[in-house]
Amino acid sequence: MAIDAGSPRAPLGRPRSPEADEAIASAALAVLAESGFEGVTVEAVAHRAGVAKSTVYRRYPGKPELLVTVLQHACCVGVPETDTGTVVGDLVAVAEGLRRSLTTTELGRAMPAVISAASRHDEVGEALRSYIATRRTVALAAVQRGVDRGELDAGLDPELLVDMVVAPLFHRLFVSRRPVTERWIRQLVERAVDGCAPRGAASRPRPGGE
Repeated sequence: MAIDAGSPRAPLGRPRSPEADEAIASAALAVLAESGFEGVTVEAVAHRAGVAKSTVYRRYPGKPELLVTVLQHACCVGVPETDTGTVVGDLVAVAEGLRRSLTTTELGRAMPAVISAASRHDEVGEALRSYIATRRTVALAAVQRGVDRGELDAGLDPELLVDMVVAPLFHRLFVSRRPVTERWIRQLVERAVDGCAPRGAASRPRPGGE
């Protein structure tokens, strides 16, 4: 009997469980944070998630695909937007939130492993870029408000100022391993904003160094 290609097809097998998907993604992130990308195994993830190994295998043919899903789950978590009335206040709030995220969450602790995997697997790299883009929207909006208020040069590329704040923070946390204090974050933001202020604008007084 011929099959009508236009007719809807009944789903085969049992439908996927969103609860199992969430448990597997959370378990993979925990194992990644503890053991690094090379230490992630189906057995460890299945055990942590409380599911059968076959459940993991059916969903993800390999570790890169599993990590992509972890990052996609993270993209769905919203970032609160704070409008303090000044670009310095806004970017300090953004930087403080980033510091907390990178030091107190599973994804933050796993970030070095994620970056390492992204350099070797294109699909992980693309997912990481998407994750970063969703996080940067709040910072970019803060910079644009600063431009609109006249605190920043009208010709400023917002991406540049965001990089000037975020890159040193990443370096301290993951490379030099030096303290990232509230005072240091404010100094960083103030200096970055001063460098992007309209020409001729007076620089604000700066506190002494650490």
